Amino acid sequence: MGVHLSLAEKLKAIEHLSHEELKARWRKDHGVNPPKGVRRGILMRSAAWHLQAKSRGGLSRSAKTFVRQSIAQLRSEGPDSEDSDDRSGIVRRVRVRKAVTPGSRLIREWNGKTYAVDATDEGFLFEGQVFRSLSAVARHITGARWSGPRFFGL
Repeated sequence: MGVHLSLAEKLKAIEHLSHEELKARWRKDHGVNPPKGVRRGILMRSAAWHLQAKSRGGLSRSAKTFVRQSIAQLRSEGPDSEDSDDRSGIVRRVRVRKAVTPGSRLIREWNGKTYAVDATDEGFLFEGQVFRSLSAVARHITGARWSGPRFFGL
């Protein structure tokens, strides 16, 4: 993109970039390859945000502090967090899972009926049947595809 274009013109030009050009911008902006299967819209939004941040200064110092504190809190709460990039202090990925340990009972009211699911070593026991995942239980209850952890409020 040309150096002498206004921010609005640069943002408009993003719409005309190919998928490969957008992926190259992602690599330049983030320092890593984009996630596999990432959609064009996400690549465009990322490129637009970085253009605006470069032009207008990005996040405020207080916003950056808030993000770092939030990440630190998430890391201290979950066993599955991943490391930050020590060179920049930027966290590349944080994944926090709330594990359902065997012996736990999950209760959910849905459509006026209360459902109870017991976590076992083999999976999730629901109405005498063992399911491999909470999502399978949620699908059995609702007849639709649900995220099991989301359905049970985890």
